[in-house]
Amino acid sequence: MSVRLNVLLVQSSRMSGLQSGINADVVFQLMGVPGIDLSIVNSLNPTEIAETDRLLLSSFQNDLAVLDWRDADDSLSALAILGVSGARAPHQLDPNSAAVQPGKRRIYVVDLRNGDSPAAVVNAMKDLLDQRRVVAVPLSIGGLSKPKTPAVTMPISPPQSVAPQASTPPVAVENETLTDAKPTNGTIANPFPRETDIKSVRHEPSDRDLDALVDGLNAGDW
Repeated sequence: MSVRLNVLLVQSSRMSGLQSGINADVVFQLMGVPGIDLSIVNSLNPTEIAETDRLLLSSFQNDLAVLDWRDADDSLSALAILGVSGARAPHQLDPNSAAVQPGKRRIYVVDLRNGDSPAAVVNAMKDLLDQRRVVAVPLSIGGLSKPKTPAVTMPISPPQSVAPQASTPPVAVENETLTDAKPTNGTIANPFPRETDIKSVRHEPSDRDLDALVDGLNAGDW
């Protein structure tokens, strides 16, 4: 919610031309200030105030700045009779007022008879608005802020050294049977020659071999 300041200007029909000119200048400058809600009443006297102005005063619930052409205490007394009560609060153009206790409504009164220029009055209202923003904004943000979670730093483990793998020496297979032999490229390795293989390398003696054997026996010296 934006911070705003209600400003009430008393514009009486009995004011002089100079007073009316100052009021008009103040109204013209305050209307261009964002955050300031300006209201104008014809009087604060209970016997002279219009009913619409009474309704306007009853709608004010927060702090209020009053610009009037009379003493500040007289303005406060008239407001209290009309149902607008509060404590006189210090500001730029009324610095000697006592500080108001927290939680109590503040009424900032400007006596225009002191001769302050319209620019000075407008600057005082801007300063009040800025003070309200400084107080209200941190409270609204503080409710939304979340505590920061401290970052957790995980320890980084040093890289484990990998020992080079030694080449596996060939394992001698003893008494390996045919069923245990592993196929290589689709064939079965057999370390022992089969009987059929032995027979294949044998051959029957031919007639020439027998003749040579007989000749050898005849030539021998028996």
